[in-house]
Amino acid sequence: IAPGANEPAAIDFGAAASSGWQGVGDDPVWLSLEEQAISGNDLVDLLAISTTLSASSGEAIPGENVMAVLVTYVTYFGAEPILLSLCDASDDSIQVWVNNERVQNVNACRGTDPFCSERAPVVLVPGINAIKVLVWQGLQGWGFRVRLAIPDGPAITDAHPDFEFGHE
Repeated sequence: IAPGANEPAAIDFGAAASSGWQGVGDDPVWLSLEEQAISGNDLVDLLAISTTLSASSGEAIPGENVMAVLVTYVTYFGAEPILLSLCDASDDSIQVWVNNERVQNVNACRGTDPFCSERAPVVLVPGINAIKVLVWQGLQGWGFRVRLAIPDGPAITDAHPDFEFGHE
């Protein structure tokens, strides 16, 4: 996670079997999937993304025994903080952080559920909110999904007037 000037990086990268950087180059590189012409949908297929980036860069980007960190932003236009439900599913282990608070931590060797494997309460504040997802990969499939929803209600989509996904 690329922290801001005063933001601590409170993530233990040594907590997984894939604790060392073995990617292309000497250091991790921050990429925008949109700039790589990789569109998102409900399932973020990290194996497909690593394959696409390997082909476009000419370098082998590993897809087994690795970890990915992804960050997105949700702008909330309300006047007061709002309690929401975060639903996630992953292949394999996952951590989800909302505004520097860890809201989900699942250590598992599993496939991605087509719906929710877990739910957690989250609070979004007025303005820009960061959602950071860490996904560990062993073998075979690698991906995740994260949804925000009104508690006991529908998922929040781009059509909801109080929320905007992504940030320039």
